[in-house]
Amino acid sequence: MTKQIGDILIFEGETYHIKDYILESFFKGNPKLKKFHSSNTALTRGYVGNFSVENEKLKVTDIRIFDGNTVNLKLKSIFKNVFKGKTDCDWFSGFIRIDNYNEYQSKKEDQKYTLLEFHKGNYIGKRSFNYLDFQSFKALQFKQFKTTEEYKKLKENITKTLGSEYQADTLILKNILKFI
Repeated sequence: MTKQIGDILIFEGETYHIKDYILESFFKGNPKLKKFHSSNTALTRGYVGNFSVENEKLKVTDIRIFDGNTVNLKLKSIFKNVFKGKTDCDWFSGFIRIDNYNEYQSKKEDQKYTLLEFHKGNYIGKRSFNYLDFQSFKALQFKQFKTTEEYKKLKENITKTLGSEYQADTLILKNILKFI
């Protein structure tokens, strides 16, 4: 699978290329606004989102799509068409990883993991972990997630596809930060 072009987050003056697709939950609630697609394997979701944390709020600052030129692959902004001036990400609750971990180039045990937590677009705080603490944190989040209706529906759908409840749980745990 082709490595995806990441979204961009500016936090405390630093620029991070993030692997969390913050706008997916926005488009899930506003499907008519996603009037674009991509045939480029490096951008299967169809867009690149730009974000910043300003005054304790997560804000979307741009959304860009390929301009249709398959030779130059330039991105053009469609921010005004989609957001019409609204910039607060009050529809987003969850964690955003900003540690730039590369699973193919790094030893897991040597890594530091950093998450930013948000609730309805409001910045809650920054959490940093070593490898073992990060695994414990994900296990705790998974345990809490298992008590929700969302988990039950997700597990049922994944089990249908994979044919195994164990495989469904393993996949959900591996990707737990995307679900909470």
